[in-house]
Amino acid sequence: TSADEYIDRFIVQANRHSLGPYQAVGHCVKGELSIKRGDGRTGIKMLRESLTGLHEHRYELLTTEFNAALAEGLASIGRFPEAITTISEAIKQVDENGDLYMKAELLRVKGSILASKIDPDFAEAEAAFQSALEIAAQQGALSWQLRATISLATLWSSQGRREHARDLLAVTYHRVSEGFETSDCRAASSLLREWAADK
Repeated sequence: TSADEYIDRFIVQANRHSLGPYQAVGHCVKGELSIKRGDGRTGIKMLRESLTGLHEHRYELLTTEFNAALAEGLASIGRFPEAITTISEAIKQVDENGDLYMKAELLRVKGSILASKIDPDFAEAEAAFQSALEIAAQQGALSWQLRATISLATLWSSQGRREHARDLLAVTYHRVSEGFETSDCRAASSLLREWAADK
């Protein structure tokens, strides 16, 4: 069974039981999936429409995650000012409401957007990644640490700082004790093998 089939079943059940917020969540997930598959325009449209539905139902539990996906979608089609505004507003909201669980990931997304602009701001991107790492470490959130480390190490590698990148990523990756089949662990392992071969 594909991810699309699971999501569609979820939406059908939510519709059958008149669970408006859950219908919107299902459509948000479909939008997020579209962005990950490279269809940024479709994903952006679905996320914006569904986020409006969530706000109307005053269901804000997952809006932070979906706003991060929206920002990534905007960046994927070159709409960087909107992407920066979207992710900056999401960071501001978590600061204001005290729901800091996803702040490390939001900062990492902001760093990635800054680094991928037509006129990249590598200094600000690095600062965002470093902040993401610090917050994830304070929270003991190893999964967020690994993801932020991958982003920072990749940035360093692109700047010719391959040895520093490898050392940084190795330290975090070797702390992982489970979940080696996740996309982040596979990405970290692949980078370490690639960089080891370049020694």
